[in-house]
Amino acid sequence: MELARYVLKNIAKYPFRAVMVILSNTIISFLMILAFSLGMTISRQIKDDVVSKLSGQLKIVKKEDFSFNREDAVSNKKMIKDFIDYFSGNENVLQVLPYYSEWILAQANADRDYIQAYVIDFKNDKRLIDKINILKGGIPAENAQYSCIIDKVTAERFGIDPGDSLVLFIHSVYGARNAMDFVVSGIYAASAPWFEKSVYISHTDYRDLTELSDCFPYYKIYIKDESKIPDMLKGINDEKYHFFVQAYYEDPFTSFLLSLGYSNLLLILGIAVIIFFILLIGMNSILILQIHERRYEIGTLRSLGFPKKTVRKLFLAELLINVTIGFLLGLILIIFVWFLSGSVNIRLPLKMVEYILCMDHLHFEIDPVSVVIPFFLITGLASYFSYRTITKQINRQALTDLLNR
Repeated sequence: MELARYVLKNIAKYPFRAVMVILSNTIISFLMILAFSLGMTISRQIKDDVVSKLSGQLKIVKKEDFSFNREDAVSNKKMIKDFIDYFSGNENVLQVLPYYSEWILAQANADRDYIQAYVIDFKNDKRLIDKINILKGGIPAENAQYSCIIDKVTAERFGIDPGDSLVLFIHSVYGARNAMDFVVSGIYAASAPWFEKSVYISHTDYRDLTELSDCFPYYKIYIKDESKIPDMLKGINDEKYHFFVQAYYEDPFTSFLLSLGYSNLLLILGIAVIIFFILLIGMNSILILQIHERRYEIGTLRSLGFPKKTVRKLFLAELLINVTIGFLLGLILIIFVWFLSGSVNIRLPLKMVEYILCMDHLHFEIDPVSVVIPFFLITGLASYFSYRTITKQINRQALTDLLNR
């Protein structure tokens, strides 16, 4: 108890140095927690976006060398039915839903540009619909024909609002290019920069314009347990089929997107660690100065019979108390920023930052892992390096005192 009172008394005796150590650890704690929270949030968001907006866990696609023709329509229809029946009867499958994406030409007010068209099932693809952040208007009605939703960037590009029309040029699989007026029922905010310049249209409208009808071959599959994907694909990708099933992680673009979450975590964490070691140099300088100024106090403690180990622990305890206070202040600060990001749309400053963080505005989730790991990293590294500095300086001080006698 007396030693604890002694430690607290020394912290109060040198308030400026304590504040410097606390402030340094507040900064590094804020950055560390932000790094882990952002990295984990980005990883989860990218995974959810990839599964819901791009491919599902599995997707049915046509082979590159295959082209549609009217003569093979019946056999193509049977092949597609085989795939759908196979997966619909699998107990690990949640849903088999129409899905396709392609770049198409769009026109509004005599202005043209290419945008990404996502062909989906507005009625049944609830997982995707729940991920779409509608800003104006709404999702097309269940029986609405030739209705769509577009992202904010596209709406601003063409100067259109909900209720206006957008002409979409969609090629028939048999060669003709069809143009159709689509009514814009809603405008949404893209969850990442690569989802900008896009439009969602119904699979029934796409089937009509491409003349695929019942031969529509593009589907995505939601499943329960991803570990069973290899077993599910055994024997299904037969050479006799013009179509094949692909896992989401086998697609090069989705694999790249999935890697971004880990890359961002390492990038932000790397910056935080660099700043941490810079601040650690300052903390060590304060320790060295403090040990030098308190050399007579150290000598008194040693003369009273306190071993070097106890003296080292006293200095280390002072440091850890300041580090813990700094961490708590950093945690309070990150919670405030988290609350602010949830209630206020904090836009990221540069387009490059949007691509790096895979989001157009700052948002992240704080969980126990993103708090506990930084705490042990900071206290562990600070204790290790500071203990070495304290040991070295106390031994040097003891040697100096011995030579001066």
